[in-house]
Amino acid sequence: MKFLKKIYWIILCLLYCTVNQALGQDFYLAYDAFDQDSGVPLHSASGGSGWSGNWSVQNESLQGYVFSSTGLTYQSLQTIGRGISGGDVYLTAGRNLDIAESGPFNAYVENDDAIGSSVGTTLWVSGLLQKTQDNGQHVYFDLHNSNINWCNNCSSDNRLGIGYFGEDSEIGGEKRWSIRVGNEVFPSSVALIPGEAAFLVVKIDFRANETEFSLYVNPAELGYSGPPSHPELAFISPSQLRIRAVAAYMGDVEQNGQMDELRIGTSYPIVAPDESVDIILPPTADFTITPESGIAPLPVQVDAGASSDPNGSMLEYSWNWGDGSPLSTGVTSNHTYGMDVIGLVNVTLSVTNSYGLKAITSKVVKVLNAGNTFPCQTSVTMLNEATCGQNDGRIRINNGLATDWDISFRNNEGDEIAPTNGNEYHNLAKGNYFVTITGSNGCLDTYQLSMTTDSTTCSGWNAALCSMEMGVNVTGIADWNNENSFINLAKQVRSGIVTFHAGCECWDSNVEDQLAIDNDGYPLSIPQATSASSSTMVRYVLSSGNANLRANNYYVFLYDGVAEFTINSVETIEKTPGRVYFKVPAESGNIWLDVTYSQAGDYMRNFRLLRAEHEFSNLDENIFNPVFLSRLSPFSTIRFMDWGAINNSPVVSWSERAHINDRSYGSSKGVPFESMISLANKLNKNVWVCVPHQADDDFVMQMATMFRDNLQSGLTIYLEYSNEVWNWIFGQAHYNNENKPENLNYGRAYAEKAKRIFAIWHSVFAGQTGRVKRVLGIQGGFNYLNEQILSQIPSDQWDLASPTYYFGLDHSSSGNPVLHGGSTGEDVNMNARNAYFGANGATGFRDIVQQDYRNIKVFGKGIVSYEGGQHYTDFNVPPYIQAMYDAQYLNSMYTLYDDVLNDIRSHGNRLAMAFVLSGTQESIYGSWGHLSDIYMQPPYLNAAPKYQACLDNSCLDFIPESEFPLAVGELSHFSAIYDGKESVQLVWIADAINENQTYQLQRKQEGTDFKTIYTKSINPLTKPMVFRYWDEQLSEGLYYYRLMISDDQGRIKYSDILPIKVGREEMLQIFPNPSSGRFFIHHNESKVKDMATITDLSGKRLRTYIMLPQNIDISDLPSGTYILSYKGKTYRLGKN
Repeated sequence: MKFLKKIYWIILCLLYCTVNQALGQDFYLAYDAFDQDSGVPLHSASGGSGWSGNWSVQNESLQGYVFSSTGLTYQSLQTIGRGISGGDVYLTAGRNLDIAESGPFNAYVENDDAIGSSVGTTLWVSGLLQKTQDNGQHVYFDLHNSNINWCNNCSSDNRLGIGYFGEDSEIGGEKRWSIRVGNEVFPSSVALIPGEAAFLVVKIDFRANETEFSLYVNPAELGYSGPPSHPELAFISPSQLRIRAVAAYMGDVEQNGQMDELRIGTSYPIVAPDESVDIILPPTADFTITPESGIAPLPVQVDAGASSDPNGSMLEYSWNWGDGSPLSTGVTSNHTYGMDVIGLVNVTLSVTNSYGLKAITSKVVKVLNAGNTFPCQTSVTMLNEATCGQNDGRIRINNGLATDWDISFRNNEGDEIAPTNGNEYHNLAKGNYFVTITGSNGCLDTYQLSMTTDSTTCSGWNAALCSMEMGVNVTGIADWNNENSFINLAKQVRSGIVTFHAGCECWDSNVEDQLAIDNDGYPLSIPQATSASSSTMVRYVLSSGNANLRANNYYVFLYDGVAEFTINSVETIEKTPGRVYFKVPAESGNIWLDVTYSQAGDYMRNFRLLRAEHEFSNLDENIFNPVFLSRLSPFSTIRFMDWGAINNSPVVSWSERAHINDRSYGSSKGVPFESMISLANKLNKNVWVCVPHQADDDFVMQMATMFRDNLQSGLTIYLEYSNEVWNWIFGQAHYNNENKPENLNYGRAYAEKAKRIFAIWHSVFAGQTGRVKRVLGIQGGFNYLNEQILSQIPSDQWDLASPTYYFGLDHSSSGNPVLHGGSTGEDVNMNARNAYFGANGATGFRDIVQQDYRNIKVFGKGIVSYEGGQHYTDFNVPPYIQAMYDAQYLNSMYTLYDDVLNDIRSHGNRLAMAFVLSGTQESIYGSWGHLSDIYMQPPYLNAAPKYQACLDNSCLDFIPESEFPLAVGELSHFSAIYDGKESVQLVWIADAINENQTYQLQRKQEGTDFKTIYTKSINPLTKPMVFRYWDEQLSEGLYYYRLMISDDQGRIKYSDILPIKVGREEMLQIFPNPSSGRFFIHHNESKVKDMATITDLSGKRLRTYIMLPQNIDISDLPSGTYILSYKGKTYRLGKN
């Protein structure tokens, strides 16, 4: 594909740069002439080609950015019509480029990335700019990589700006036209003259590890005469520019600047066309919609007959209805808007001519509710709470879509309160207020608001410790995570099956998807035929980085079926069919299992990977590691986001969920809900569950039903839709943005999706909805977005809102102290403290988050934090990375934690969920674990100060693992060994227990009952203990042994029964026999050194073994009977 795109690029260049000049035809990749009626807002405007949507102005503002009555000109540059004028109160406008695979920028995009990802390409961009007013306010346009078209600052490290950038664009007080790469500004030698248009052209060369920029300001040569031989600026940046959108900033006041004729093309003549360049212009899109408004369900008809193409070519039509429904085609079309899409909805027409040039335009249809209104999309800001005993609270109402809006603001007695400052209401006392907003466009919003008292202003007041509970997130399941949640560690092995074959000299032949596997994830046979090999084998990664399996520890691997395999990087002590006993060496790296044979019909399955002391645990009763249970004990609530594999979840239907018998819980399905419920019930903990973002209604209903019917009724369920749906690194953020009505921004669309989940759960919990707390997750510190989320859905349809309580580092030169290679862990923690709390009068991050707290309280809702703790990462390796690691273990970390938790408690937080329980501290991806190792023992202050801070801020006691014993009589080992004469040695290992127990060793023979032959009573054990008994002077025969275990409460449990034959027995045990050709050999001697042979019935020797192996393969021989000879004895082998 990459090669083909290079060819496409070369052909495109030849076509545009050579042939088109001769033919007199050129194309824009993207173009906007800004040719609309004067005074029309830029927000939602369309026109031109090469775009994937309309213009958006930040906050959906209709002020400031408008089309001007006259356009800008420059010499003989081709221009059309008008331009735009701006700006407005620090707002930015933006428009997304069409970077789809079928779009005009296809040659510039690789692997569905952005423009510039296909290296070796060149892009030209131009525009007319004018700084109208002579002030220091910026005027520029930006090419940037943000998913939010107006948010160029969201991609501040990956953007290219052209224009004027205040003082950074001035030399000696003279304003210069400049270029900005990332955050660095490079002024040109050309002065900016206020009131005079400048023509700015930039050439961008995308390279493998860098980007080259060339800036031309007011070039004398246009069209095919250019470009000039020398640009005003030319330099190479070591960063790789990526482009998704164009943003424009015209300043902070109206008519501060103007922009016109924005062009993007493949050559200079295309973006700097004079009269010699014949540009093939895009078509014009226009349509009518009937009716333009009405009550839902609302049927509408559209007609694009007014669209045209200046080249006279045929047009293709595509309709986007703006409500997430499929596209329609045809010059006319029909659509019905349902009750789920109320408001001002954009209907977008896309017309494409025969040259492939596309134009889009949009018009608004007003979809009304039964009350003949629609939401104004206003939002609410509590500027400050009332101080103790005072009437000085302040609330602001922020406009959304209302035109000529009117606000009615009344107190609890119904008295109208006049605004103090336009849309702000001051001098408010504690209490409830009722607000109604109407617009001349027919919109209506109503709120019941609360003014609260800032208790921290009350003399002598301190928040009670137990007013805020402590909760914790459990770590996701993976072989590299060391939380060891389950007794059966096989549930934590890597979920992906690695495939390989003899001679491939590879780790993975990547044909897992071609394997035939059962519903639990086990291959139905090995080897299997795939495209890689006719004999494809498999391997499983059991552990990496001393995490799932620990150095110097003993384990057993149990399985069902017939198989041949090896466990690599361990010391195998004993291997028998169905069981391997092994030790992990002192250096525990990657440990994996290679399976070379698994018998069809009795294939290798039901993996159990256990610590040796847990070998005989009843895994149905003993699911969870007692140490894990202990470390969860101080927390009231467990959040299962990572257990549910919520981020980027592919799960849609209920049948796709995780199941108890899944081979591994480390897949994209996560841990079964049944396990989450079992853990919560066992520990009597509340649960915080997240619903996968693509889950259909049936999934949501079934999930709710499972928790309703199986979770203890006294436990609370905190319910959240997905996780961080605003966070663009996760697939759910993109899903939300791509599957929403276009009249909602992504924050409001998230709230609507959450509302759907909440409604289904409440319907399932009818009559007991108090068990479910509906939580809106918000992006702590992004006040505007959070106001949109909180204001979108009625306040009776959600219960709690949740920012995080993370505190992080200021890595910049303004950090206090500035961090560098010589910084210590103490410096790191002080930097974090100052960044969070502020220092020397500076605003800290907590001040911004407290605005979110106020905006939650204003709706009368509670505050909980879904995650929190230190956030010392930027996914890079700064020169002070070791100091960041060292900081995790310092007492200053404990103090910082304690102060942050006390601060959020004081401001009304009810539940702080630490992220996460355990995990490595030395990772560039974050030192998230509050314990570096789940097996760490108290005291924790010096070894795990973050965990200790959680303990000290919790009202629940820490319970040691000794208080979570496995079920009575749990054995880690029970075996019987015949000495070959007349004695049998019985050996068993008892786990640590916290109560008295009695072991009765019992024996029987055929036709008799079990009788006790030995009794041993023991006191509580703090560690496993080994017991031995010799049963001597036995006569020849078959004996059966078992243990009966009882405790002081009269509970009794029996071990498995062990059969032992005393007297002459076969030296070898062979199974399966007969078989398809593979036989396993069990030796009754500890050392096997003698030769063995295989012959047919005629005595012809077919195999010779210097030492008898553990398995024999005669699958290449014909079916029949063969003779195995060993130490003078013969054994028959049946080959099917």
